[in-house]
Amino acid sequence: MPARYYTFAAGPARFFAIDTEGWSAAQFEWLKQELFKTRNEPGIRWRIVYGHHPMYTSGVHLNERRIGALRRELTPLFKEAGMDLYIAGHDHDLEHLRAGGVEYLIAGGGGAKSRKVRHAEPESLFHATEYGFLDLTVDEHALTAKFLNTQLTSLENPEVRLTK
Repeated sequence: MPARYYTFAAGPARFFAIDTEGWSAAQFEWLKQELFKTRNEPGIRWRIVYGHHPMYTSGVHLNERRIGALRRELTPLFKEAGMDLYIAGHDHDLEHLRAGGVEYLIAGGGGAKSRKVRHAEPESLFHATEYGFLDLTVDEHALTAKFLNTQLTSLENPEVRLTK
């Protein structure tokens, strides 16, 4: 990792890594500038932000102060900047949520003991409490995200598929 927060392009996607553990006003300004600077970047069709903490969740960390602060600050920015996807962990489950035209994915199904979802939030489209991972495929026309369990079975049906 080149820094606590940074951006890079991979194929037709631009990724923005943020440090949700050390969230700050300076980092917010950096992200805002980068999102708007890259809005019409040639060759980039998808913009994906990822960080440790989710912004929306049905998991045990739902009422965590940090998550509420990230949601208040970043939800309007993501909508205004036309960001496509946010990926997080922190909660030990798998979940797909949608809010404000942005897809939110929680890939916390590896490593530590999984935890049950407290109750499905209105933004939740899918959730599972089992070990698994997120498989992301991106090309010029589509972004597909699949939650897979340890037997490589796709868990969400239909899978997340965004097209442009």
